[in-house]
Amino acid sequence: MRQWRDAGRNGGGNHTGDVKLVSTARQLAALDIYVVEDNAQTRRMIATVLRTLGVGSVRDSGDARTALAEVRHKAPGIVISDWEMSPMGGAQFLRELRHESSGAAAKVPVIVLSAHSNLAVIRSALEAGANQFLAKPVVPGKLLERIEFVLNDRRQLVLQNGHYAFAPAAGKGAAPPDRGPSDSGKSDNEAAWEID
Repeated sequence: MRQWRDAGRNGGGNHTGDVKLVSTARQLAALDIYVVEDNAQTRRMIATVLRTLGVGSVRDSGDARTALAEVRHKAPGIVISDWEMSPMGGAQFLRELRHESSGAAAKVPVIVLSAHSNLAVIRSALEAGANQFLAKPVVPGKLLERIEFVLNDRRQLVLQNGHYAFAPAAGKGAAPPDRGPSDSGKSDNEAAWEID
């Protein structure tokens, strides 16, 4: 945890940065994240990164159907899900998770991972109900940014035809970290889906 305390002190000891880092560290320590990834090596790597970042509880499964049952039984704080999985893919997993029959789990924030980061994949993930998107390979700093984003995401999921979905942006909503809603001239939903 020393790196959390020291990170904000580079360049003159920014006390506000120190407070933010300590706050983030506390949020991570209290967090339960569920990783759904059918590649065992990638799943282990993501779990290791999360534990290194200080996440308090990391659960995982290589099978989306099993993960869906476990997440519905005990909803985590965040789900990180691969998009290209077999036999149940990320799109189906998200659609079923966002169904009203999932109870409290239907509103759990979801970060989608994919090696394919083209606009069509990102749009499909958004339409299926993901909160954020992260391109593979997973870089710890980028993963932390996405986690911080979903922890501060104030967009509301609303029930539409039996599934929870994000309400269309009608005004101010959540913006990505370090960017205001009008910095890029894009709507909040568009800005939330920019990738690096």
